[in-house]
Amino acid sequence: MDRGVSHTADHRRLTPLRLRGFGLRGFGLRGFLLVAVLTRGTAWAASSGWLEVERDEEAQSCPEVDALRSSVERLLETPPSAGTPLIHVTFHKEGALLSARLTRIGDEAAARELRDSHSDCETLTQAVSTTVALMLETRVTLPEPAPVGFAEAPKIVPAPDVVHNYAWFEVSGGAALGVVNGVSPELSASGVFRHDAFDFSVGALWILPKRISLGPGHVDAHIVALTSRGCWAPLNQREATLRGCTGFFAGIFQAQARGYTRDLQTSKPWLAVPLELSLGGQITSSDGLWLGWRLGATLLAPLQRQTFSVQGLGRAVDPSRLQGLTWLGLEAYLR
Repeated sequence: MDRGVSHTADHRRLTPLRLRGFGLRGFGLRGFLLVAVLTRGTAWAASSGWLEVERDEEAQSCPEVDALRSSVERLLETPPSAGTPLIHVTFHKEGALLSARLTRIGDEAAARELRDSHSDCETLTQAVSTTVALMLETRVTLPEPAPVGFAEAPKIVPAPDVVHNYAWFEVSGGAALGVVNGVSPELSASGVFRHDAFDFSVGALWILPKRISLGPGHVDAHIVALTSRGCWAPLNQREATLRGCTGFFAGIFQAQARGYTRDLQTSKPWLAVPLELSLGGQITSSDGLWLGWRLGATLLAPLQRQTFSVQGLGRAVDPSRLQGLTWLGLEAYLR
């Protein structure tokens, strides 16, 4: 860099050109083209007091020397005396990346380089101003926002006791009350997704076959259904959860008659709306696995009460108008 450049204005730095055998008249177009080639890609440099600034042609949006010096001196309690260059700043742009190299004159080892990917030079200028002030070893008041390239340290917040989002698998067994005749064993399984205090589950229900004796024979009846539930958990912690659910059950109510003149098998659709309340808790928890229990009761409102009769003998399957499930389940999910 040419140290003798004017202190108040930007100047084009030209490489001295010496032509042999050319006078002014012979210089002509060839000489003009040669000068243009040699000067292409050169930098604009200027100095003002204690600061020198150099900008290449692609970085002309970055501040001139007077503007940058004023920005730095606003951060300093006691600006350095003018006249002796102390800091040299070079702005350079390559592709979409702007960079600034800051050098303490006379100490090249103390050079620092800042980079920024913004389209303009405003953010990089703020960082350069702050860094130059620090290099001058003068107490400064740091501006806002923080210098580019330095992310704010993440805050460590203790994890709350409430689990916000996770999914698990649930299996349960219990008793179906009044769904067929009297009490029947039942099994169910479902996959559950929880978001904050809300659950959504999809699964299957099987009310195991129950044998009903009537006259000379018997009727075996069972239900297989798909289940869907939406739940809300007012108490939602790892150690204990209380949730209420509703949804829709849809399946097949099947009965098989045996021991009669004609043995028949009949299937009818079974549709019901559940109202459910359950309480759950934790059994164990390790690094990768969580196990829990759940105890619940479900009131069923069938959309149509299905019955099955044997000709000449009357009804063999006569579900109750009030139906329900009681069950105990095991929950598990992988972290």
